[in-house]
Amino acid sequence: ISDAHTGFVSAVRQSFINASWQKCQVHFLRNILTSIPKKNSKPFREAVKAIVKFTYINLAWVAKNRLVSDYIDQENSQKACETLDNCFEDTFQYTLFGNAHNRLK
Repeated sequence: ISDAHTGFVSAVRQSFINASWQKCQVHFLRNILTSIPKKNSKPFREAVKAIVKFTYINLAWVAKNRLVSDYIDQENSQKACETLDNCFEDTFQYTLFGNAHNRLK
């Protein structure tokens, strides 16, 4: 689990064959939420924060797709929707394994 620094991700994939890499949820949220104005974005922000709490990938996909379809046409949220869509799979690697947890304990 790390930020998406390309050099680091590449090194992990080369050094740890068959290991999965996951984008840090904090970095994921920051990347999305810093690209949308704070004014009038509370529903969008709350929906994004709710998505990272899912432990089942199918439910997370549905919530993500609904959010993107609701906001992609709004000029102030297009970049945030693109980031959400592009980084989604890397952020939800934990759901691919049994007994998934969205936070380290």
